[in-house]
Amino acid sequence: MFYRVGGEHEQIPRGLDPYLRREVRRLGCRVVVVPGASIHHVLPPTVPRILRLFVRNGIRAAYVKKFYPEYVIEQATTHGEAVPEETGLPRRAGRFVLHLAGAVASGRWIYLGTLVSYALGYLWGLATLRKDSL
Repeated sequence: MFYRVGGEHEQIPRGLDPYLRREVRRLGCRVVVVPGASIHHVLPPTVPRILRLFVRNGIRAAYVKKFYPEYVIEQATTHGEAVPEETGLPRRAGRFVLHLAGAVASGRWIYLGTLVSYALGYLWGLATLRKDSL
């Protein structure tokens, strides 16, 4: 299946999972999660390193948005939810503000830090990246 969808696009440094799921669906196949499976990305062991990771992820997401916007792919947030084709900036910004407010209201300070770190990296990337930057 990986080869049928064309594999990964090495020019995009962020968003490969949603891209591969979209391409599998375009072939008429379904993407499923095996019951009981655990799927996660291991985080660095310290908060400063976690925050640096999220800055980097934000920069790379900005790179994709700036130079390969066709690969910015929205994801479902819950199981069984339809995957929207595209979400505009106002909706994404509103969702981000809600996540910030939720993190503050619930006292999830590390999560709040990751959101802010990602946003700072994203804004920095939009402002400074050139196509040959990464």
